[in-house]
Amino acid sequence: MSLQCRSNLAISEVKAFLASPPPLLLDTCVDRVLVPFGEKMGRVRHKNANRGGNKDKKKMKTKRRSKDVDEIHDDLKPAKAAALMNQDVDLDLPGAAQHYCLHCARYFIDSHALKEHFKSKGHKRRLKELKTEPYTQKEAESAAGMGSYRQPNTVDHVPYVTETMDETEE
Repeated sequence: MSLQCRSNLAISEVKAFLASPPPLLLDTCVDRVLVPFGEKMGRVRHKNANRGGNKDKKKMKTKRRSKDVDEIHDDLKPAKAAALMNQDVDLDLPGAAQHYCLHCARYFIDSHALKEHFKSKGHKRRLKELKTEPYTQKEAESAAGMGSYRQPNTVDHVPYVTETMDETEE
């Protein structure tokens, strides 16, 4: 067994250390004392801390990305909403595409899961977001100084609210 330590230890001190309790795997040498493996001193370093961290962060962010609010406003138009709420059976989608939340653009496995989703905080937040009209290019130009800016209006009624969906299920 060979030991490599950059401090000035005498070989007799190393032999005495190894002769005492059964030696563990020796890893580092800190302040002239050999420290057994697993008992390093100092703080724990994080993996890839100085090299950009996790490279798959963007991939994980976009993995389960849902529709944006302006896309859902387009889905709420009566013709498109009727088509989304009465989809053909598709066995590749959860619940065979028969239980769909129009506001969140999510499929559910059965009507009970859909009703529980209507009570959830995420669904209520999405309904609150949908009460304001979507951001348009005209609004962006007026905010940049190419016109007079006005606050976005609120949508009076979001079609296909959850109460009517609950009534149609029963």
